Parts: sequence; C-alpha cells; structure tokens
Amino acid sequence: DKAQRYIYLEFYLEPGNVLIEIDEDIREAQVSAGAEQALAVQLKGQIGGIRKELDSVFSTYRSVLAKKDSVLMKDYLAAVAKLSSAINLAELDFVKRNPESMVAFDVVKARSYIIDVEKFSPFLAALGEKAKDSEEGREMSNRLEISKKTGVGKPMIEVNLADSTGNLIKLSEVKGLSLIYI
Repeated sequence: DKAQRYIYLEFYLEPGNVLIEIDEDIREAQVSAGAEQALAVQLKGQIGGIRKELDSVFSTYRSVLAKKDSVLMKDYLAAVAKLSSAINLAELDFVKRNPESMVAFDVVKARSYIIDVEKFSPFLAALGEKAKDSEEGREMSNRLEISKKTGVGKPMIEVNLADSTGNLIKLSEVKGLSLIYI
C-alpha cells in the first residue's frame, strides 16, 4: 500500500495547448504551456533553492527556541533575514525584467496584502503601465497610498466608530482621552 500523497502545482493557463505530465509515483510533474508558464518556471528556478534553504532554517525554529540561547536566536533571525532578502531581490529583479507578465503581477499582488511601504513600493513601480492600470493594479496603488498615510508612528486617519449604544463617534472627538479596551 502506497500512502496517499499530494502534489501542489501552480501554473499559468494561456490559449493553446497545456500538457501536464506526472510520473508514476507522483513525485514530479511537468507542465508545458505558453510564455507565462515558462516565466513561472524561470522564477521558480531562480528562487527555488533559496526557498528550500529558508524552509530548512524555518524547520529549526522550535529547537532554537527551546534552547533559550539568545546568540543562537540572533543567528537564526539573521539567516532568515538574509534568505528573505535574497528572495526579495530575486523577485524584484524578475518583476523589473518582466513588467507586463502575469507572473510578475502575481509576485507583486502577493506582497500587496500586508504592505511594508519601503519594500512594496519598488515592486509596484516596476510593474508595467498596463498592469498598474488594471483594476487590481489600481487597488494595489490605493492600498499603498493608505499604507503611506497610516504607517507606524503616523497620525491615525479620521474614522467614525459606533460606541456601545450605537452612536457614531469620530476619532478626533476622543483625542487626548484615556481609552479602556475590554
């Protein structure tokens, strides 16, 4: 009895023929498709080794934490930062070289949900005009602008919230008052 195994495939469908070949033991799968799929394979090749190394470092977290050694934790965090930075640089280079690609667009979109303004801005800037002018591109631009205005250390934007009785209160009306969160 072979244990049931799952394989995760990510590929880009384009008009034309798509061929998915899976080996007998479902250890490997190859997708043959158009130009976008070729770019996805290229990007995966560029960052695949770094991601594996990062996953290997991540797998040591519990043992590092259990040892309660601040030097070991510092080394762990430095390794994570170094590998994450390498992925960041490789993906940014990819987006710059392929600004109109759906793969590049997806790289940028994946970074747009929790925006670090300093890290995200170069990605959005590197996208092609067609991508930036799409509905999702405009949404990412809007989220970036909101993030620029609401970052840590920035004044809070005006919001209206309901109090416990349902009355709307403006944030500016409670400025300077002590608040208790329950």
